[in-house]
Amino acid sequence: MKSFIDLNDPAFWLCSSLLAAVVATNAAWLARRVLRKRSGAPATPPHGALSAVAWLLVSLYFLLPPPAAWRFGALSPRLMGLNGIGWVGSLRAGAPLMFLIIGLLIFGWLVYRRSLAGDRTRTRLERVGATLRAPVDAALLQWHWAFYRALAIALLPITAGALANSEILRPLGTQLMAVPLYWGSWLGLALIALEWALNPFGRAELKRPGQREIALLRVALAIATTALFTLAPNFWLLLIAHLTVETVIAGWLSLPK
Repeated sequence: MKSFIDLNDPAFWLCSSLLAAVVATNAAWLARRVLRKRSGAPATPPHGALSAVAWLLVSLYFLLPPPAAWRFGALSPRLMGLNGIGWVGSLRAGAPLMFLIIGLLIFGWLVYRRSLAGDRTRTRLERVGATLRAPVDAALLQWHWAFYRALAIALLPITAGALANSEILRPLGTQLMAVPLYWGSWLGLALIALEWALNPFGRAELKRPGQREIALLRVALAIATTALFTLAPNFWLLLIAHLTVETVIAGWLSLPK
């Protein structure tokens, strides 16, 4: 019987990442609820030192697995869109959509922002802090999404091969094998959505004004950049789109308080 712990297997890294995310976030949520009940404190998002520690842990979770998977041969940088890029063709195919994504998302945010009333003033420190953190968060998210997408693309031939053994599902397997990058990219997005849906902190963001809008913006970015990758498998184009949108919004188009 094949051992589950196979560091050369993309499925191991994918399952381990999902499992770690689900267990860690739900355990932290449960611990937070228990501590809050004992102390009688109101339900508020983490702040101060606790928020900084949580951000650091999440950042390490996003940052470290891809290099480790490369080391054991379970992940291809090419499938992440990091190398082996035909830049001329990639720019010709992807640059128009990249600029369209940036323009539409910022325009939509501006329209929504104008519909809200409230205090729009921020201190210089708040603006600088948000502007510096936004590109880091954007890069970490794109890195994590590229990790799941590449693993899903790598696993697609195995999945299609299993489907080919069934007379009924064989046409589906043939279709998946015809364009593995396309279907693998959307499968990776589905796994990202699953990870988010099983994260109680992510679900809680949808109930908080300000955080809810950022969460929905990132959902739109995940869908849009996945579509961009299927057209031009170039991680750097996705990163530019995401960095631009989040940095402009965080630095200059924050929602009123």
